[in-house]
Amino acid sequence: MNFWSFLEPTHKLYPDIQIFNKRLEKHHLFQKVTPRLKDNNLTLRSLMKVKLEVSGKLKLKRLYSSFQFHERSKLYKSYTFFYTPKKDLFEGYEFPDDPWLPTASPFFLKEVGNVTKVLHYIPRYRITFQYKELIGKIMQKEHIENAYQKLVRVSDALRNERVGFDIASTEGIDEMQSIYYQRSLPGKAINLLLTDTNINDLLYRVGKINSQIHSLKIDNIPYWDQKAFLD
Repeated sequence: MNFWSFLEPTHKLYPDIQIFNKRLEKHHLFQKVTPRLKDNNLTLRSLMKVKLEVSGKLKLKRLYSSFQFHERSKLYKSYTFFYTPKKDLFEGYEFPDDPWLPTASPFFLKEVGNVTKVLHYIPRYRITFQYKELIGKIMQKEHIENAYQKLVRVSDALRNERVGFDIASTEGIDEMQSIYYQRSLPGKAINLLLTDTNINDLLYRVGKINSQIHSLKIDNIPYWDQKAFLD
């Protein structure tokens, strides 16, 4: 079973992928995933971080595969498997356990009645969920304040501009739990709306919105360090 099949046996990272796949199949949490592998409701989210060394050789820093789905009861499930070759470390976690988002597990256990739906989960980085009448986002503690303040500045800038769209305005931050909240807006993912007849019009409108956002006059927005982002 190979979830990184785009890497052929001749690829320099292929031995690492073989190690990942073998350890994945033996992990006890993966046994909970196996019955779901052919389920249309299953989402596989994967990430690979690679370093290009001075010699020109590719070196795998880490990778993960996250198997995510909703049960018939609409209960959200996710099983994520991390591999770090340098430490020879292979780990598996069941949502909401995530060592890089330590406030997630106690929050979801405490607020199980108020969290109506998990909308999006990026292992290590972010969980987006419906909370009562709001949208909540859990992030790493060192990034939560910066991310929230950027959204505040964008919201403030939009109030002074006439644009043909709305954004989820900020509704508060809980730094202790590494969560911020936004207003919930109605809508659907664009990939669910696209058809043969409307694709050109919708993509044009998305491009126009993107252009308007980047044309906003927003103070104190830092320069995007592309190298830091890729690292």
